[in-house]
Amino acid sequence: MPSASVNEAARADGSAGDADGLRSSDRLKAIAAGLDGAVGMSLGDFAHSLGRSAYGLLVLIFALACTVPGPPGMGAVFGTPLVLLGIGMVRRKRHPTFPAPIARVVLPAAGLRLVLDKSVPILVWLERWLRPRNLLGGAIDAARADRAAATLEMIAGIAVTLLAILLLPPIPFTNAPLGAAAVCLALGLMERDGIAILVGLALTAVASAFTFMLAGGIVSAILAGVRALMP
Repeated sequence: MPSASVNEAARADGSAGDADGLRSSDRLKAIAAGLDGAVGMSLGDFAHSLGRSAYGLLVLIFALACTVPGPPGMGAVFGTPLVLLGIGMVRRKRHPTFPAPIARVVLPAAGLRLVLDKSVPILVWLERWLRPRNLLGGAIDAARADRAAATLEMIAGIAVTLLAILLLPPIPFTNAPLGAAAVCLALGLMERDGIAILVGLALTAVASAFTFMLAGGIVSAILAGVRALMP
């Protein structure tokens, strides 16, 4: 079991992190440092410790998994948690929540530290271009930062939910474009970057249209085959 100190630190970091202005890479560095000497951290505490970056980072993890070629049905495996995350954002829940048995799953400290250490340099590189801004590219007024972030999160949540639903059926060649759109949305969520979210919305429209077109073609081909077999 994870030590109490790690769990308490995770909750404290997450509670304070929503208002501390930490970038996602800084938050991951702090979590990694808190793992020193620990056995592990529960999934629930890990999600909570991500603070305002929780939705973005979790969407990023599952979306990236969708872009990797795999056997049929993998879209449903990773799309299901994306549906839950998307709905949580639309409902404006402050942090992602998991069923208790899942939230209690312990992530080994060594493996988690390895993932975090490899992720931080990539995020630092991406953060050169990502920054808090609205959908028009303007700076977010500090007095309205939370409201603006909630609006961006809700808009992205609708798109993530749509992408996740389209990932559920085993439609060939669609996981990668749908996952790529979700990745862009996740990056925008992590840094409250309206431009990244706007690009993600555009990719969502393109990927969704491609998926509907391909699904329609498959259905048409099946119906044509059925009619050809009928006397």
